[in-house]
Amino acid sequence: MLTSLLLSLAFAQSAGETPPTEGTPVPEAPVAPPEPEVDPLLGEPYTASRKGQVKPGSKYWDLEVLYHQQKNLEGAELAEKRYRETGDPHLTLFVARSYYQYLEGNEEITDKKERMEIYERALAVLEEGMAKAPEDVHLKFAYGVLMGRIGTTRGVLASLRTADDIENAWLATVNSDYQYASIGLQEELPCDGYLALGIFYRLVPDSWLVKAISGTKGDLDKSLEMQEKGAKCAGDRVRNLKELAVTQMCIGTKRGQPELIEAGRKNINHYLSLPPSTQAEVVDFKHGALLLGNPDMACGYSRDGQQDLDEAKIQK
Repeated sequence: MLTSLLLSLAFAQSAGETPPTEGTPVPEAPVAPPEPEVDPLLGEPYTASRKGQVKPGSKYWDLEVLYHQQKNLEGAELAEKRYRETGDPHLTLFVARSYYQYLEGNEEITDKKERMEIYERALAVLEEGMAKAPEDVHLKFAYGVLMGRIGTTRGVLASLRTADDIENAWLATVNSDYQYASIGLQEELPCDGYLALGIFYRLVPDSWLVKAISGTKGDLDKSLEMQEKGAKCAGDRVRNLKELAVTQMCIGTKRGQPELIEAGRKNINHYLSLPPSTQAEVVDFKHGALLLGNPDMACGYSRDGQQDLDEAKIQK
């Protein structure tokens, strides 16, 4: 019996085990972290995972939930009502962003006049907020977004005189230390600031005439740099991968670099493997399939309609 006990202890020690001694506490089993509670407004569990991401109980939480749920008209109307009651200038962000997003994935409202009326209504409210809070970085970003979409609705070449204001709004966004992420990452800053600038430098023609008219000009190398920063910042996000691909295809076709066209196709195929989370992303999937077969569309591509970038048509 004594021999068997000694052999058992020797085996345990040779295997790196320490035999328990009397009085040694037994370690407790690890406790799994508690599951996040279901947020009553959101209707699902939620934990913020990104720096600057909104949290339950924040001042604008109900508006963030409506934005996440794509209840854009309801969100715009509630935000404007609350703004009129309180005068809180940051509420104008939710008015502008909600109306913009309402149109962005909307394939039923195709009349440009109707779209312009909605954009201009949103812009008028947003500009009130900016006058009260001129240093609010998020308002500046939204201003660039609305003005940019007004520009593509009218036509880039017909809107060059506002190009400098748009660029400055987005440069202010990416050059600040402001960080923000919505509930489902439908909007994230500064990532979306890089994306917006990348689109800007692709769509605005790179010419001395444009510079003379607008104070700025396009630059495909800057476009690629911004889109690469945006994709790195955002990770696997449909909109960032799409716009990176569009710039790659644009440069590839314009400069005769087939390897960039293929890089663009690879990024499109990658985002087509992801699940769409908004109506706008459903549109991006349709456009991705179109761009795969027509990379020559890339330079003038815009989600709301192909742009005519013939510099001979610039209004001097």
